[in-house]
Amino acid sequence: MIELKKNHQVCYYHPNNAFGVAMNLLNFGYGQFSNTFLYQNREILKNLVEKSELLPKNVKVLADFTFNNLIDSIKIHICLENYLKAVFLIQNIVIHRIDKTIHLELHKKQREKPVYVNELLKNHSWIDNEKIDLPTPEFRMQISGILKNTIGTNILMKPGYLDFIGFNKSTSNLFQPYFEYRNNLHYYTEESFTLTPDSYTNLQRIINFVNLNIVSLQNEMVEKLGKGKQYELKSL
Repeated sequence: MIELKKNHQVCYYHPNNAFGVAMNLLNFGYGQFSNTFLYQNREILKNLVEKSELLPKNVKVLADFTFNNLIDSIKIHICLENYLKAVFLIQNIVIHRIDKTIHLELHKKQREKPVYVNELLKNHSWIDNEKIDLPTPEFRMQISGILKNTIGTNILMKPGYLDFIGFNKSTSNLFQPYFEYRNNLHYYTEESFTLTPDSYTNLQRIINFVNLNIVSLQNEMVEKLGKGKQYELKSL
């Protein structure tokens, strides 16, 4: 939505705005995962796991998984982070960073636990920011102290956040290796890819997570907003 580009807080002013932004987040995360080399070549991965004795003859195939591991890890990271942001956003929870110079205590709380928009409204009101180039006042409304940058998985994956939405610990552990490998982006020295007996099973678990959570939530938002079938996601 064009309004979000001019006012990052528009997603908090009305539930329909939150639903619309959540749909964008879910759709983008779904697209990133479904385009990973891992997902696109899942049957090859299954064959490698089931016939590991043939690995010496499949060095080139394994090298392809290794070469794409960093990009895949980044895409899987985006997929889960966008899902978490969407889940919190539709519950009226602030996913943008809170300015510590204005809301010190809520800034501290946000680093460990979710903060509702209404908690900021206890001491600050919605204000029409007429400097924003939008004709409709409801799209210009802002609360003092909500910054443009959003919180990342370093916060979203903390127990206070995951417990709040009942996020399964085993699912969290499932994504953790990709998050850790994704950090190579900051100082990438060599490629690596570990093939284990659980490699295909773990990928299948992520696929199931996407179907049961991202696809279902996206389609729920489509129904709430009365959007057409073209906005729905298909199970992988």
